[in-house]
Amino acid sequence: MERPCILVVEEQRELASIVMGMRDTVGFEITAVSTIAHLRKALVEHSFDFIMIDLYMPESDRFELIIDLADIRCQSPIIFTSGQGGMLLDVAGKIARTQGLNLIGLLDRPVQPEDLRLLLQKSAA
Repeated sequence: MERPCILVVEEQRELASIVMGMRDTVGFEITAVSTIAHLRKALVEHSFDFIMIDLYMPESDRFELIIDLADIRCQSPIIFTSGQGGMLLDVAGKIARTQGLNLIGLLDRPVQPEDLRLLLQKSAA
């Protein structure tokens, strides 16, 4: 049986490696991309069971990214992460829901494997 796949959008390679190391802990395959352009390409080429996006991507305004995802009618369940504070996550969450995105969670960084695992299990049920 194929394991579900998460697309991780994270521009810092070190953090992406940490998330990639969570593969066995969370029980999912994990694919990582480091730019918004790669995110867009990945979404055209593949379907993902979940997408985890760092809201602080240098080449994109974080709120513009949400609008872009809504414009392409992204249906994958989305998790936003940020090390910039809870207020940013709250505002991004409200905008994502208003735009009709399937936002399943907001996680402060650094992401804890157990928090991610529980969120994914709850959403997959």
